[in-house]
Amino acid sequence: MRALIPHRAKPAAKAPTRRRRRISLWKAATWLAVLAPWALIGGLTAGIVWVVWSEGGPDSFAARVKSEALLASLRLGFEIDQVWVKNLHRSDRGDVLAAVGAVRGEPILEFDPKAARARLLELPWIKDAVVARTLPRQIHVDLTERVPVALWQLEHRLTVIDADGDVVPGIAADGFGRLPILVGKGANDEVRALMALVGETPEIARRMTAAVFVAERRWTIRIDDRIDLRLPADAPGAALARLVAIDREQDLFGRDIVAIDLRLNDRLIVRMAPGAADAPTAAAGRPS
Repeated sequence: MRALIPHRAKPAAKAPTRRRRRISLWKAATWLAVLAPWALIGGLTAGIVWVVWSEGGPDSFAARVKSEALLASLRLGFEIDQVWVKNLHRSDRGDVLAAVGAVRGEPILEFDPKAARARLLELPWIKDAVVARTLPRQIHVDLTERVPVALWQLEHRLTVIDADGDVVPGIAADGFGRLPILVGKGANDEVRALMALVGETPEIARRMTAAVFVAERRWTIRIDDRIDLRLPADAPGAALARLVAIDREQDLFGRDIVAIDLRLNDRLIVRMAPGAADAPTAAAGRPS
């Protein structure tokens, strides 16, 4: 006879433990932390795009943002109140201020120093300029003006040149009659060297009225507007020093002389004015 085996029911599934719940919640939180920033960025991007296009496009939106920012800066006191200009000597003050273009009461953050400097460099006497904003209310301008040192004659036309030999544009030579006149091609490029040369002999520097750049290699200097000093191409400074030494002993420049040739190392060749007395003998040789 078969024994009866009692039927055992399948055990019911166990409920999730607290640990499993915590793991599931942690995973959900992790995914949320990863996705939330991207969702926020996407929402902000969509919002910005909508605002930009609703305001008339990127340019219009940027202009509005800039305008609002400048108005905010004005409320905080960032406005142009004073313009300080240093080293203004020859330029017209009104022209300088107009070139700077700073308007009192306007936002200082909107002022463009680079553009102001570019406008200043277009003025005839301005060689360089430094333009800076000093927040919250001041504009500072430091000028470097050209220094006129001579008049340059080329093809019967006179122009004013500065210490670097650059022509000062738009400035008439009429008001600079006391400056020495330089004549010849390339004379302007050698003006700094010429001024240094005569600067070694102040007696010549203060009496020089003109100078001719001969064959683009040597100078003939006119002093007192009547005596031509023909200098050598090599060692012209030594020649001038020798001439000045003789003049101190013999008062050479006080004689009726029209030209002195210094191109020979061992002598001076003196040319007298027509009808003048003979040249002083000491002028024909080396000083004792």
